[in-house]
Amino acid sequence: MTSYKPLVTEDAGKERAREWAREVTVSDSFPLDVLEDVAPEEIPSAFRPDIEAQFNGTGREAACLKDAEATGSIRRCRCRMEWAWCAFFLCGLVILLAGALADSASKMLEEVEVRAELRAEIEGADSTTMTTSRASSTSSTRRASSTTTPAVVTPAYFVTLDTEGTPLVTKAGAPFEVFNLGMGRTWDGFKTKFEFLLPFLENRAESDLIVFMDGADVFWGGCDMEQFFRSYHEIVNRSKAPIVISAEIACGEQKCWKVPKVPSWADDMSHQNLGGGFWAGYVAPDGCRNTCCPCRKPPAVMFLNSGFMIGPMGDIRDMVKWSLEHYDEVSTLGDQSVIAHYWFHEGRSKITLDYAGELCLTMSDLQPSALFNLTHHGHIWNKAFGRKQCFIHGNGRSRGPMWDLLGSFARSPYGKRYLKIFAKKEDNVTQTEKEMKTLKKSSE
Repeated sequence: MTSYKPLVTEDAGKERAREWAREVTVSDSFPLDVLEDVAPEEIPSAFRPDIEAQFNGTGREAACLKDAEATGSIRRCRCRMEWAWCAFFLCGLVILLAGALADSASKMLEEVEVRAELRAEIEGADSTTMTTSRASSTSSTRRASSTTTPAVVTPAYFVTLDTEGTPLVTKAGAPFEVFNLGMGRTWDGFKTKFEFLLPFLENRAESDLIVFMDGADVFWGGCDMEQFFRSYHEIVNRSKAPIVISAEIACGEQKCWKVPKVPSWADDMSHQNLGGGFWAGYVAPDGCRNTCCPCRKPPAVMFLNSGFMIGPMGDIRDMVKWSLEHYDEVSTLGDQSVIAHYWFHEGRSKITLDYAGELCLTMSDLQPSALFNLTHHGHIWNKAFGRKQCFIHGNGRSRGPMWDLLGSFARSPYGKRYLKIFAKKEDNVTQTEKEMKTLKKSSE
């Protein structure tokens, strides 16, 4: 069979098409691609049945050919055929676009649902509001053995101080906005914490809550926001102290002999004997061996750690103001020694500790693998107390294991779901994991 070149539309191509139309033999199948510029009378009549046979199949093409013969041009017939194919192509394109739009709409709907769920978690059962600069959360009624915490809606500000970039709590996907008071500023020792924090406290309502955390090693474990604020209000209700500061198992930057024993209300609230050896099974293999920062025997989470605190603006402001005024006088190493001094001498009635890690579990000398599991939803589950963990502070000798835990958490469904988008080159999970590995190596 004669092979034919593709159709050309130049004048020379038209003439060549006519020549091919006259030269073909009956045994050839007439080339449809040369018909575009050939008038019907130029096609040998012997080939018209062959052409019709090629057009047979749908009936539409045969009718098109007859119409073309009547109008004197095959081009119109081909154009109609091409339009049919174009229509088919356009239909396919429309279907693809519709599918893409449906998929996009589905993703948007899923995002809306996630945001709604986040807002529900943050606002709690009583539905308060949260803006970009301010998180309002709910504390609801919780029954204790002999006390009941009233439902209270309290505006809360989550605050940190990280002069080196995005704080860890944001990178790891906390479902709330965080004020970073250190952004674009210079760190000049631990006194800086009080200097940056005081102006913020002086410009807020005294009754509003502030949740302050270290920027480099505190992250959110995934508990419900309602649980977090409910726990805070129950601790306050039982202890009668408005400020709750995190506690750790090792004594550092404080006069260890002045630290009070674990109060009975903490045992009642946690349903555990927190001061009687409960924590012994959760100490890291190399934990509690530092003579500079000893543990009690039996070990107990009972020593103040200033990496996390929560309380009303007015009470925290009084503590920070006192600490700033007396910093040079009482500091032995950093801000923790100053706050511990304030606790012992000025604010005994204003401060209590988070003895069970209900709000934030400070991990130095503890073993994350013994304490935590990742649930199938990706939340960090506290095996010791049978609950989702709220904040985790991977300080001191727990820093390496903490990065392992955080790496697993960030890759989990929950961590990916709440992973925040943050600026420039840090704007992806891969970069975050690289930073985790780098920081882990530097801490070892």
